[in-house]
Amino acid sequence: MVSLKGRCLQRPCSIRRKFASSAVYCFFLLLLFLGGCTAGQYGQLRMDSKVTQMFDAGSVPGSFRYYTIGRNDLPYAIIGIIPGYHLIPDFWDPVEPNNPAFTRKVRFIWTPETWDRYENGTGAWILDSKGDKIGIWYSMYPRTVIKMISDHRVEIFSPYTPSNALGI
Repeated sequence: MVSLKGRCLQRPCSIRRKFASSAVYCFFLLLLFLGGCTAGQYGQLRMDSKVTQMFDAGSVPGSFRYYTIGRNDLPYAIIGIIPGYHLIPDFWDPVEPNNPAFTRKVRFIWTPETWDRYENGTGAWILDSKGDKIGIWYSMYPRTVIKMISDHRVEIFSPYTPSNALGI
């Protein structure tokens, strides 16, 4: 059938409408899928000068479990995780807090001239995906990926990447 205004036959118009509605439907499904992938259960760091002072003074909470990442006496970061949460420690090494070896690790992070960087060590709260405090962070690197896993497990990635060293 031809319309009076000569636009199109009835059948091709209905096919175009079906295709357009299918395309819109697929677009919204794609947005929903991508939104679900990016939302994820990720934590974050919240910089706090009080946490920095705890590390600098050598008086971090003794009830936390501490880890370093990097070379033994040349860490990229030091973290403390509260009781009840468990770190997936792929590359993190456990360390005892508030002793001379721990103080040397903190001082190494604090001295930017050692690293050819201008940032001092900075402390932060490690927050879960709900914004609750689950630990403390100390590093010259202000960013990392914090991935929350079920059952109070957390995976924290190294803040160091080769692009950090190259200034990229």
